[in-house]
Amino acid sequence: MKLQNLSKIIHVLLIFLCFINHGSCTHSFLPEKSGIVLHDQVIIRVGVVLDMDSWIGKSIHSFLTFSITDFYARNNNYRTRIVLHTRDSKGDPSQALSAVHDLLNNIKVQAIIGPDTYLEAKLLAPIADKAEVPIFSFAGSPSMKYPFLFLIKEDELVMSKSIAVVVGSFRLRDVIFLNEDLDYGRETLSYFLESFQDKSIQVSHGSSITVLSTDDQITQELQKIKISHTIVVVVHMSYLLASRVILTAKRLGIMLGL
Repeated sequence: MKLQNLSKIIHVLLIFLCFINHGSCTHSFLPEKSGIVLHDQVIIRVGVVLDMDSWIGKSIHSFLTFSITDFYARNNNYRTRIVLHTRDSKGDPSQALSAVHDLLNNIKVQAIIGPDTYLEAKLLAPIADKAEVPIFSFAGSPSMKYPFLFLIKEDELVMSKSIAVVVGSFRLRDVIFLNEDLDYGRETLSYFLESFQDKSIQVSHGSSITVLSTDDQITQELQKIKISHTIVVVVHMSYLLASRVILTAKRLGIMLGL
């Protein structure tokens, strides 16, 4: 996700959080389950669950804090005041799970932003759904089964078309597609296949790797790529899995890029 797009998304998200609490404007009435009223301000407690050791987690958190400051600087007539309660998942789904329990049961947050990995989002969705607290996740797949999970991400179709244009600009007509095996992976793959086909680019080989794959399993998939004659590999996966794949590829002498 491009950082400038992430900044815009977070600005829109913060505005949305204000309005769903119905206490955002000076003359609005407060609902029964609104935030705490303090000094004539409505405090909206928002949990943040991110891997603070990753550059994505740090970037999201920086944009969140900056966006809140900027938003209220431009809208000082708003009665709402969003207060972030940040928890570090350390890239561990069990830590993320513990953090969400704390935020829901002890802090009583009204919304949660994060997590930024697919596996964490999948684990947290049923908890948020049961508590009827929306989770705005940067990873995962939308599902009617968990209506309180909202997916924040770029348009996959637009992204796939952009990548196809870049590959086509180098007059390359053959690529390998390496993606993370997810519930919505088939839809993403179809976008890429369609976009490459529009540019007369052939996907000679496709491979899926799960976040639970062992190093040996990743090595086996990469060996298939190594023996091929295709020089372009399009990698589409979460940064946690991508970092493992790239390190393994480096040991095998394969050049990969995201």
